[in-house]
Amino acid sequence: MNRRDNFQGIINHWEPERVLIDFGKHIGSFHRNAHERFKSDLGTKTKTRILDRMAQNVVLDERNCEQLGIDFRWIIPHWVGVRDVEMLGQPSYVDMWKTPHQWTTAGNY
Repeated sequence: MNRRDNFQGIINHWEPERVLIDFGKHIGSFHRNAHERFKSDLGTKTKTRILDRMAQNVVLDERNCEQLGIDFRWIIPHWVGVRDVEMLGQPSYVDMWKTPHQWTTAGNY
């Protein structure tokens, strides 16, 4: 069975061949710092894309999802109104409510 068949089986209350893995969405994803270490360990050279700037979760690279056997993918929303800005010479952003966020020395917005 492929991933789709396994998922369809779960929906229809059949026993799947294996447990499906959901890792890489908004809540269940890698933190930016952990993802950088993970990419380094795997030798991945792709650019890290931040999914949620407050939580610092990332969009997992498709190749990494395949390597880990992750079955589900996150459909990446377009956060309306979020834009990158520079504040005091540092990369920052303004959220959808027009609240500015600046990176701190503690490593968080």
